[in-house]
Amino acid sequence: MDEVLAALGRIPATAWTAFGTALIAFSGVWLTNWNNRQSLRIQLEHNEKLQLQRVAKERLEELYILASQWNHSVFHNCLLLTQAKQGGITYKQYLEHILESDMPKPDYSRLRMIVHMYADKIEDAFHGAVDANAKVDLAQYACRAVLKRGPISLELLDQMAVAQSHFIKAWEIFRQEIVKAAKQT
Repeated sequence: MDEVLAALGRIPATAWTAFGTALIAFSGVWLTNWNNRQSLRIQLEHNEKLQLQRVAKERLEELYILASQWNHSVFHNCLLLTQAKQGGITYKQYLEHILESDMPKPDYSRLRMIVHMYADKIEDAFHGAVDANAKVDLAQYACRAVLKRGPISLELLDQMAVAQSHFIKAWEIFRQEIVKAAKQT
């Protein structure tokens, strides 16, 4: 141990100063690099979060457009049904208008995918609109079945109008949830 201390004592003061200066410089560089890595990591996480928010907002905007096409499709059918109820067109003409319409048809699989991947908070509202749409489809199916046997009663057309009215209300709730989710994103 004495030999080590003696050897250290023989080292000139300038060497100790150079060693201390090098140690301080190395520590400063190391701390600067560590701080820069931390800053870059935080910036990367922030940019990634912003990117995810941007993608989610774009998907919610797309969902809004798809949902609007869905609503317009049902609303168009509802207007035609009203004409059929008032005697302006027959139910057969109503069906022909629906089948031959050039209105864009909603992409239900894309609607579901966006809701499940980007907007799980609005799934209940989405399922409410889907359920209401299923009732519209059932009412249309019932009208088609009756049409094959003869004229459709106003009561059956009224049931279909009620189903479409319920869909429009459910869709409005769904639309409001989309808007709310987009504002929170």
